[in-house]
Amino acid sequence: MRRRHQSANAGFTLIEMMISAFILALITVYMTSALLQQSRGYEVVDDVAEAQQAERAIGDLMERDVLASGMLVAAGGVIAGVDNATAATPGSFATDVLCVTDPGAIQNPTIESNADLGIEVINGYTGSNTDTLTLASPSLDGAPSYDNSNPANGSLDSDFYFSPGSGQAGGLIITHPDPAQGAQCGLITDVAGNQVRVNWQINFNGQNLVSPGGETPINTVGVRPLAIPAHIYFIQPGVVGRAPRLIRDGLLLADDVEDLQVAYFHDDVGLVPNGTCDANEWSGGDCPTAGLQGYNAYDSSAKDNCLLRAVRFNLVVRTADQDTVVAQNAALAQNAFIRTENAPARLGLDGFRRRVFSRTVIPRNSALFSGQSPRGCE
Repeated sequence: MRRRHQSANAGFTLIEMMISAFILALITVYMTSALLQQSRGYEVVDDVAEAQQAERAIGDLMERDVLASGMLVAAGGVIAGVDNATAATPGSFATDVLCVTDPGAIQNPTIESNADLGIEVINGYTGSNTDTLTLASPSLDGAPSYDNSNPANGSLDSDFYFSPGSGQAGGLIITHPDPAQGAQCGLITDVAGNQVRVNWQINFNGQNLVSPGGETPINTVGVRPLAIPAHIYFIQPGVVGRAPRLIRDGLLLADDVEDLQVAYFHDDVGLVPNGTCDANEWSGGDCPTAGLQGYNAYDSSAKDNCLLRAVRFNLVVRTADQDTVVAQNAALAQNAFIRTENAPARLGLDGFRRRVFSRTVIPRNSALFSGQSPRGCE
């Protein structure tokens, strides 16, 4: 019988090839999943870092504006805002509005002798919906600061900022000569000579940010109120295909800022301001150091800015993109909507990661900053 010899060049069997292919497929799937997870992790870290960088930059700008607010203007108009309890636009959320005075409206503050600036409103003020105010002058100090012509012609027309060509517009604070009568914040929608049209519902690109009836007119019986140029901050609600935005004077500051909440400390409980946080002295949010003291909603028409001691603002910034893993995992509740101050609760969960920027600022031009009572606060 002939003896059979196995060839030294014999290859793998079909079963061996199938097993090898299966093992290779497992390794490929594992490595691909690991690479995708690592890539997603890098994207999330990058998004979070970008959000944190954006909130610091815009927070620093807001801090500077609050610090400078009230420079050389009537004490009642140091600051104003709207504390929204409900959303004005269906499907959006209730966010606050902040008005701080515009120091750029004063041409040369170093030589300005009047520390109680404000332009008398001759007529037109109601404080509801939209008013066309007739002012005694277009300028606080006789030297207009802005060219509001369309197109711009190089001639400065008014201290109230309105740029129809760019869609940008500043704010206006209206106040009573008596600071105890409060102030009101509005959005400028037109400027023509001594006339300024102001929307008190803060209508921006067709969206009201203050509900009808949510305006807070001041009492002007028997007096002419004072108009003061201002910077105005608010959140433009997001829509399908566009993230919520932080707006300053009609100009986009940052995308993906979904909430602005502001709280105010008026040292007005007791006979004499004592510098401590007593119950109900903060409005729009509670005392940050003494625990739950209790607070009321902020009504700018009911606050005496002679007693303003501090302002706290909060920005909620989210990542530009959703993390799909987070969106599908309800256990990651820290990525739900973040509530600050007296903001209404928001239900739901999505894949955005959020960060909160909060800062408490003592306005340098508030009457209590120097421990004195200047500009009509005696």
